[in-house]
Amino acid sequence: MTIAIMPVQLASIWIAVGAVHLQEVRGAVTWVPLPGAPAHLPGVVPWRGRAIAVLDLGGLLGVAPPVRVTEPRPRTLIAQVEDTTFAIPADTVREVHTVVAIEESHAAQVRHAYGQVVIGGQVMPVIDLAHALAALVRPQADPR
Repeated sequence: MTIAIMPVQLASIWIAVGAVHLQEVRGAVTWVPLPGAPAHLPGVVPWRGRAIAVLDLGGLLGVAPPVRVTEPRPRTLIAQVEDTTFAIPADTVREVHTVVAIEESHAAQVRHAYGQVVIGGQVMPVIDLAHALAALVRPQADPR
């Protein structure tokens, strides 16, 4: 069995996300902040005629400074987990890679990671986007 993943850079850290969740990769997208919104869901962006939440994945994982409306990141991933569509600001993305297996992760302790892959000599934690979203809805959930 093979798994399609996309490497994503958040600040200086590379992570991998399942390509099955990705709808689109866009350039820098200006988003609208929502007063009183949770820190990791700070605003919305327009997408296909509706507003979708901005997920500050780097901040949620603790690997990047918080996103700022005045400093859009160069790339924006549009992702979907079940019925929830959201935008993830990112610094860089690479092409989708197919891997045979996700290795257990012993070295990197990144929240919501369930393993790691090595692409181009770079070790990347693989992030479980469904688990990360569930943690936002139910903050008491234990991070991985």
